Amino acid sequence: MEAKVRRPTYIVGFLFGVFLLSSAQSATPDIHFRVTEVGTNNMTVSWDDVIGMGYTDYNIRYIGGDGQERTINVPARAGTNPTKDLVGLYPGKLHTITVFGTKGGMDAELARITQYSRPLPPCNPTYRQPKGTNTILVTWSPPESPGFNKYILRYQTGRAPPYRVVIDRLETSYTFTDLRKGRTFSWFVLVSAAGVDSDPDKLVHSMPVSVKQVGKTDYDPWPFNRAATSLAPLSSFILITIIVIRFIFI
Repeated sequence: MEAKVRRPTYIVGFLFGVFLLSSAQSATPDIHFRVTEVGTNNMTVSWDDVIGMGYTDYNIRYIGGDGQERTINVPARAGTNPTKDLVGLYPGKLHTITVFGTKGGMDAELARITQYSRPLPPCNPTYRQPKGTNTILVTWSPPESPGFNKYILRYQTGRAPPYRVVIDRLETSYTFTDLRKGRTFSWFVLVSAAGVDSDPDKLVHSMPVSVKQVGKTDYDPWPFNRAATSLAPLSSFILITIIVIRFIFI
């Protein structure tokens, strides 16, 4: 006997297929939205082209340094990954950037990222070596913008590898100790905001410092001390000779 297939089964399967197809078409595509370059008041964003899904334009929205929302339109071009420069940002601040895709006159959010802009560098870096010491005190002033959370001090002595010191944002000085006489010492200080450092190219680098003579010199102003120092080897020789003679003849 031939089995009969019920029509409701075909209808349910058809509706289920339509649902899966519509879900796939309405799903938000992964455009790999990313920041490719960061500046103090600008940054560059890029993403993968999805014009094949019917998008005709992209709109980027973010808040500028003046607190106003800004929108940049980017026409979709087949085979080209869009790239756009965002300007008017506030230095050292966390910015939220959203990209929308336009399809059929309607905007749909495709991706959203947050990124810190590069903070401004500190001001007036300077140094001095207190007389008679082997230390160098470096000082600086806070940057003009408050958007940062720490300082990074980079330095190098002689041909040694460069080092870095993390300093709290409330500090504006640092002392280097145990430096060797005549050794070249170079340093500069920058600002960091959530891992984004200020641009070293915009800093006023200190000139290499040649550490001066430290501590006491070889010259002693007291004649008695100089005489005692010069006679010390002879005194030791006479003492050893007397001990040897006593050991032999006694």
